[in-house]
Amino acid sequence: MIGIDTHIAHWFHEHLTLSLSAVFLAMSDPGSKEWVTGITVTSAVYLAWKRHWYALLALGLAVPGGMLLNQEMKDWIHRPRPFQASPYIEMGGYSFPSGHTMAATLIYGLLAGFSLHLFKELRWRVLSIGTAATLVLAVGFSRVALGAHYLTDVLGAMATGAAWLRICSLTVQAVRRAFQRSRVEIAVTAQEARLTDSEPS
Repeated sequence: MIGIDTHIAHWFHEHLTLSLSAVFLAMSDPGSKEWVTGITVTSAVYLAWKRHWYALLALGLAVPGGMLLNQEMKDWIHRPRPFQASPYIEMGGYSFPSGHTMAATLIYGLLAGFSLHLFKELRWRVLSIGTAATLVLAVGFSRVALGAHYLTDVLGAMATGAAWLRICSLTVQAVRRAFQRSRVEIAVTAQEARLTDSEPS
């Protein structure tokens, strides 16, 4: 896989032009810190306004938590980028996993998951999932084409992001069940207390 990584990176590096770099940079934008932060904050405000507390918890765990995991993995693995410098983009930090791809996987994957609960018609569900997948693939491809990451950096980010989303989903489900169970227990205890108080002494 290392040979394929290197071959792909050098092929794009040799064929990259200023015009192509502008296109690839535009494709990278949906995974940028500015885009993802803006979408996350907007979504958080909307979910809080609608009092969708479990969805808000999922958002808080998935995106900030996932990006923290991404940085920890970069610092732990220490994989150098394919090229130390580029005339088209600023290089810095480590390569694995791809931060742009990880961010795109987290936010658009989560929004696609929300859409499955929001939309009942199959066509809207397919459109939501297809849009999310297209954005993630476009961001990942652009990072490889720009020479910012190896192919395995992008694939690793997608896999890690998907796994983290699953962990967040299971965590929120566990919190929901625990809260519902506690509410039932409180209701039962209150009912028993009322029955005890109503019994003749």
